[in-house]
Amino acid sequence: MEILAYPRHAFADRKTLVRRIADCLEHDYSPSHVLLDGEDYSNNASVLEEFRDIAFCWNRGQPNDGVPTHVLGLMNDNLCLNLVWLSRRALEEEDILFVWIVAHEFRHIYQAAKGFPSDALRRISRDLWKQTEFRALPSSSLGVAELDCDIFAMQTARNIFGLEPMTEFFGRRTLP
Repeated sequence: MEILAYPRHAFADRKTLVRRIADCLEHDYSPSHVLLDGEDYSNNASVLEEFRDIAFCWNRGQPNDGVPTHVLGLMNDNLCLNLVWLSRRALEEEDILFVWIVAHEFRHIYQAAKGFPSDALRRISRDLWKQTEFRALPSSSLGVAELDCDIFAMQTARNIFGLEPMTEFFGRRTLP
């Protein structure tokens, strides 16, 4: 896994944390490339909507139009089989949420390579939708692939930071 930054020599502490996350996981979770992108695309209508989100993963064979030049160069590299892109907003988050975001995207890499227990998660998701407190959530929040990624991200963050810091974090924050 190659961890790159844009601008080139930025985010050394985040590179270290991404490497720490990858070291805790099996090889099937690691993308070929991770890009820590310090640009702000929030008002840039010429790029894909994904660049206005907090993070996304891309796999070879998916479209790559509407991406910034520095990202397109990476996507066109034959060694780039898949990519986890992390926004400036993600890079500025506190460590627990940053680990959550990275682990969530790494799980998408795993899902693309190996699949995931979608039937069991579909049942869990349907049961959650029946509970009043979850009815107001957008449907994508409880999609099985996203639910699987969030469960995995929670487990990874808890393994790295421990239960007490996770409990404290969720006592004062919500996920973006």
